[in-house]
Amino acid sequence: MIAGGIAMLLLATSGVAIATSNSDSPALPARTVEATATVGKDAPQTKPAPTTVAPSLKLLKRSQVAADDLPSEVSVRLQTSGLAQSMEEELGNARLMVEAAGQRVWAVPTRKDLLCFHDKAGSGGCLSGNAVNSGRYIGSKECLDDHPTDMLVYGILPDGNQDARLLLENGESVTPEFDASGNAWHALVAKAKGALPTELRWQASDGEEASNMVPRSPDVLGGLC
Repeated sequence: MIAGGIAMLLLATSGVAIATSNSDSPALPARTVEATATVGKDAPQTKPAPTTVAPSLKLLKRSQVAADDLPSEVSVRLQTSGLAQSMEEELGNARLMVEAAGQRVWAVPTRKDLLCFHDKAGSGGCLSGNAVNSGRYIGSKECLDDHPTDMLVYGILPDGNQDARLLLENGESVTPEFDASGNAWHALVAKAKGALPTELRWQASDGEEASNMVPRSPDVLGGLC
């Protein structure tokens, strides 16, 4: 855990789930968990490309709009915590990737081979460009003031993805909603016993099916919120 209650993800390897808990920070009412994914059944381990992820995501290529601007309090928090400086984040080049259920999440490129993600409280973390380009970023918020019986699942998929679907424990599926870039997605799912989201599947641009586990806390149906 980083100062100010900011959790961080760095260069995660394929197939390893990483969770971040914001329960110790009074400024972060929404519980957030994040994970990496397995792309392909036997995806080889590769070194992160030493370049920015921006050329590989339409989300980061589109023109900025007013909603993309980080709130001043978020920028200040990232700067005072030292996270923005250590990750060399380009805070003025952020893109709003999710706005749903009273939540907002931004993607922030860096001058390193990283892409960082921050919510409206400044919480978040970073992944390598190689991991992001392979669809390995996914997060969920389990405590929503406006939707107490639901959880918000969201993430980034690479350019050219098709047929994305969120699988539930009961075998049913939900089609996520995408932004105009076709990279950022989200879905509001009921926190129901036996019907929680388990996995995101999609067809990659090369035609191969890829998947990503949906992270969640063990007590999502209990007294978490």
